[in-house]
Amino acid sequence: IAFYGGNFLGLPEADIRFLLAEASRFRDQGLTDGIRFSTRPDTVHPRTLAILRDFPVSAVEIGVQSMSDAVLTASGRGHTAQDTVNAAGLLREAGCQLGMQMMVGLPGDDTAGALDTARRIAGLSPDFVRIYPTVVLAGTPLAVHFEQGTYRPLPLDLCVSLVARLWRIF
Repeated sequence: IAFYGGNFLGLPEADIRFLLAEASRFRDQGLTDGIRFSTRPDTVHPRTLAILRDFPVSAVEIGVQSMSDAVLTASGRGHTAQDTVNAAGLLREAGCQLGMQMMVGLPGDDTAGALDTARRIAGLSPDFVRIYPTVVLAGTPLAVHFEQGTYRPLPLDLCVSLVARLWRIF
């Protein structure tokens, strides 16, 4: 059972415990083999990881997006590259399978920056990596920048070419 698309460890503790308990019932019945979720790197702390000890969490994916603090700031991601390094270490210590999510085409990023991010992520030895393109969604701050002409998405052909290069690094 997977909880994706959000900041799982950023939820109130009672909600985390409730969701993990509900998912654990399916694991206990042999209907699934584990629980996984995605979360922001800056929410991975000894206190939040202590909650997981009571549940069969098999993998945690952290939304790295970039290992450039300038890109993270320009994108309003709310965490730093050091938060990612810290989270990776804590998750390894906790015995969780570690996944990392990278995003290409973020504001302020370029090919060299994306390649550097990939090398730095690979250096943290995650168990798996997901690469996502930046998508402009209506009603978001990024959409405003797009409409004002201050942000342009990565063209599809360049995105595909870049992701192929990143795949080789991973």
